[in-house]
Amino acid sequence: MPSELSPVRARSALRRQQALALRRQGLGFREIGEQLGISTSGAHKCVRTALTEARQKYQEDAAELIELEKERLDTLQAAYWPDALAGDVQAAHVVLACTAQRRKLLGLDAPKRVEVDQTIRSGLSEQQLLLLAEAVGLDKLMVIDQPQTPLLPISVPAASPAPAGLVTLAGQAGGGGGVGDGNAPQPKAAKQDF
Repeated sequence: MPSELSPVRARSALRRQQALALRRQGLGFREIGEQLGISTSGAHKCVRTALTEARQKYQEDAAELIELEKERLDTLQAAYWPDALAGDVQAAHVVLACTAQRRKLLGLDAPKRVEVDQTIRSGLSEQQLLLLAEAVGLDKLMVIDQPQTPLLPISVPAASPAPAGLVTLAGQAGGGGGVGDGNAPQPKAAKQDF
């Protein structure tokens, strides 16, 4: 019986690939169905299944390629390792290049994002608060006059003193997090980026 199913599966696989090719050409599911002699929902299912199969194949190929590259790096590093340990500077550079490439391949050197959210009591001026936030690398600054009231926005540095009360410093440290990129924790009340 498996021999009878094989042609059916082959035809189904071919139909899925044809449906995907037609979709890539910009045809709608109704048009794909008409061209392949199947229903609109059948055309949709063929395209969806073909995309899932392609995605799985890509992931398998990528994992296989990563393993192949790791083996190549291991082989190259093993060849130069004894000479590097014996003091050969060129061999040491090759070994270091292999380890750097392996770290890059595996994503080991990717920056880590650290979120900071700190509330302090302060009588500092607006200028002092902005300088403090900048010095510690924060991208958001909020001043709360009293815990029951909404946040008071702080504008670009000015000499006027901020109201005494709670100050919330929130921002990103490491791995980016530019000014105003929206990655800091968002309070429910209004805030001002600087």
